[in-house]
Amino acid sequence: MQSSEDNDGGSTPQPLSPPPDIDSLCILRRQDPEFASSEGAAFDTVIAVFSSLASDIETALEQHVVGTVKAKCKNYSKEKWHGMVLEKPPLLPDVTSSGSDLLLTLGRQLDFIAGHVSQAVVPSLCEHIGDRIDQILVSDVILNNHFSEGGASRLSYDVTKLLLPLLSQFCDDVASMQLLERTREALNLLQLLPGSARLLQEQLEGVVGAGLGRAVDSEAFAVAVAALNDIGVHSLTPHQAGHILRLRITS
Repeated sequence: MQSSEDNDGGSTPQPLSPPPDIDSLCILRRQDPEFASSEGAAFDTVIAVFSSLASDIETALEQHVVGTVKAKCKNYSKEKWHGMVLEKPPLLPDVTSSGSDLLLTLGRQLDFIAGHVSQAVVPSLCEHIGDRIDQILVSDVILNNHFSEGGASRLSYDVTKLLLPLLSQFCDDVASMQLLERTREALNLLQLLPGSARLLQEQLEGVVGAGLGRAVDSEAFAVAVAALNDIGVHSLTPHQAGHILRLRITS
């Protein structure tokens, strides 16, 4: 009589070896320090490589977006902020061509990041981008121009009604509240009523003048900081605030 193996035309396949028991691995790690250290070192190396690669990619994306925004701000900064007229009653302003170009380009780049980067990373990456844009707007646009009431109103509209909502889409709620903080504070100073602006500038004189070689009076500095805090200015220094107030053009 033939065996079942002959009837099947071959030998019965041997079962696969069971996977290593987790408890056995734990015992091996305790008994053999070299095994534990080599296993940990291998994984640590892989994790370190991937972490470094991810960090490099995030930095490259941030630098690309920020570089593009800085380039677009060259034309945006050249708008005639000093000659814009404040409409009465206020009308919904048209977006300038340079402002539209800036917003559309930034929107496309942020959409690309959101579609190709882990959602766990997008909020923090866009928060960093927002902070860099904040610096560019203050240094390249605001501090390089003079502003009429109409110019300050137009810039405020662009920032608070267009740019800020765009960035907020990609950040968490807490970070969204702090986006473009220095820019918004500068706009606050540019849009003060003339009497309030003159009074504030007088309070800042002692501190701003100290930058010309005179020692800073601690009491005057405290008064200046308190005056700025009263109108919602917390990130700008008294010296920066005084500079921005001098950029106002009043009729």
